Formats: sequence, C-alpha cells, structure tokens
Amino acid sequence: MRPHFISVLQALFVVFLWATSWVFVKIGLHDIPPITFAGLRYFLAFICLSVVLFFKGAKREIRTLTPRSWTQLILLGIFFYAGTQGAIFVALAYLPAVTVNLLWSFSSVIIALFGALWLSEKPTRLQWGGITLAVIGAVIYFYPVIITKNQYIGVIVALAGILANAISSIMGRGINRSEKHTRWLSP
Repeated sequence: MRPHFISVLQALFVVFLWATSWVFVKIGLHDIPPITFAGLRYFLAFICLSVVLFFKGAKREIRTLTPRSWTQLILLGIFFYAGTQGAIFVALAYLPAVTVNLLWSFSSVIIALFGALWLSEKPTRLQWGGITLAVIGAVIYFYPVIITKNQYIGVIVALAGILANAISSIMGRGINRSEKHTRWLSP
C-alpha cells in the first residue's frame, strides 16, 4: 500500500477512536471520578507504549535525550495529558459529550493563531474557510446560549483544556519539526 493511503487509514482510525472514546468516557464517568478515570486510562496507555518502545529498541535513543529535550517532553506531557485530557474528563462530568466535543472544535482556531505566531505557519484560505464554517456551525448550534448554573464549571474547565490543547499542539509540532526524536518512532 502507498504511504499516503496508509496515513489516511491511520487518520481515520484515530478519528474513530476519538469519536467513540468520548461516549465511553461519558458512560464510565457514572462509576469512576473524572481524574481517577483519566489517570487510569493514560497510565494503561503508558504501560502499553513502554512495552512497544522496549521491543523497538528505543532504550538507547532515550538515553541520548538532552536535559532540554526531557524538559520539552515533560512540559508537552503536562499540557497534553494533565491539562488537555484531564480537562476533557472533568468537562464531560459536567456537560453533555456533544457540547464538550463542539467546544473542543474551537481549538483549531487557537492552534491556527498560535501556529501563525510561534511557528510561522500561515493557514491557507481553504483552512480559514473551514475554520469560519466550523465557527458559524457552532454558533448556530449553541444559539441562544443557555448555560445552567451547574454547567459553568464544565465550560470553564473545557476552555482551559482547549487552551492547554492548543499549547500542546504547538509544542508537539515544534518538537516534531526538529526531527530529533523521530528515529525510534518510525516503523
């Protein structure tokens, strides 16, 4: 199979996992507190990834990481896992999954702006058109905006998580652009 086709299949698989995981998280939150649930989920993922890295021979590459690289990766982990993913679980405890998902779609706007500012990535007209269409759709969906008193926490946490998601996306792209840490990740 061609690499582009494989990449498209991988992207579709990730979209499927994300789309279904929010529903399963929402169901699981009936029995497990949000932070505990997030911690268990990502600790299990850490164990799985550690096993894969061990068998791919990444130990030597990990030993070559500089203190600066470790700092970047730790900060990325804090923003992406603790900030972004933790906020998703907490926001889902207070808001319907569709609301959290729709709010999260605004992260693309912030990522585009941050990418333009910090990575010199200029979105194309088509990308700006897609962002505009998404924003218009969200406004139509939410209009008129009615947030009940018990949902304010969920909205605030979701907004903080969206910001953490945008920061982690920019940090991750910056790290990936350097291509310093990709040798042991490639197939």
